[in-house]
Amino acid sequence: MREKTNAAQLIPAALGPGIIFFPKIAALDHANGFAAVLLGIVPAALVLCLSGYIGTKHKAVYFLLFLETILAGGMFLRIYSQLIGAVLLPEYGSGIIAAAMLLTVLYGCMRGKIAGRRLALLSVPLLLVCAALCLVPAANDMDIKNVRILPERLSKAVKDSVFAGFLLVFPLVSLYGEKRKDTKNKAAFAAVWLAAVSAAFIWLSRFDYAAKRPVLDLMYAGGGASSFIRRQEGLILGIITLSAYFMLKNMLECAANSLGGGQTKTGGFALCAVLMFVCGLVPKTAETAEYWFKFAVTAGGTVFLLILPLAALSGGERRTQEK
Repeated sequence: MREKTNAAQLIPAALGPGIIFFPKIAALDHANGFAAVLLGIVPAALVLCLSGYIGTKHKAVYFLLFLETILAGGMFLRIYSQLIGAVLLPEYGSGIIAAAMLLTVLYGCMRGKIAGRRLALLSVPLLLVCAALCLVPAANDMDIKNVRILPERLSKAVKDSVFAGFLLVFPLVSLYGEKRKDTKNKAAFAAVWLAAVSAAFIWLSRFDYAAKRPVLDLMYAGGGASSFIRRQEGLILGIITLSAYFMLKNMLECAANSLGGGQTKTGGFALCAVLMFVCGLVPKTAETAEYWFKFAVTAGGTVFLLILPLAALSGGERRTQEK
């Protein structure tokens, strides 16, 4: 049952950032960017092999995890609030939108884990159906014949592929904050990975031109089946908002758990929410927030999803050999 509830909360947490960033990577770098995102499956698949070794009881790791989730959550909060402000609520500042979202997330965390899992189990099926209504028609113009990585842009392609790969599995970092004996999360990981990769293939269908907001631009992918949702920006913004809620909820819970050494202390959620909000206000622009979010995802993914699991695997093998 734990695996199902973990998967239900991790699927939208992976889907939201993927929807925001994957089209942007591909659209701004054309076929080279599309290929880079697809190559991101390689580091994501490597994490699949190590996902059973995610977990810790070391105070130093909890401290690093606390810093990681505050930074990632704050930057993602800024990115989300800036997007909503530009598209839907231009009369409000991004700070007001961020505060409203964070208060909602804080309320959800304070309601407890059982309420959060029930919300996830009820909302995720609806989320996936609504996402399919937007994503599948957008695949009409998919053409991957020219997908390639140009030698002169190899460095950028590698950076984009690493970021894309860790972005697929980044929500798994939140599982470090749970103090539990069983750290095997392969079922949860598989659900997140399959959902995110499936969405990526369709969202990247119009990678052959740049757009300021490629996420919303995909709504205008052509006639036929997509015509009935052409101007339903509210639907896709609803998908992003629900996904952002679970992403931020995972980060806030992980930060609070890390602050308490694996257990949530009284007031931990509120303190971490304030820190996350202040962190989101620091960048002067959304572009700066995106830079730091990419840094948090790439660096955090490398440490928590590769280095530490590899160390745990190596240590486990040594103990087995000694016995």
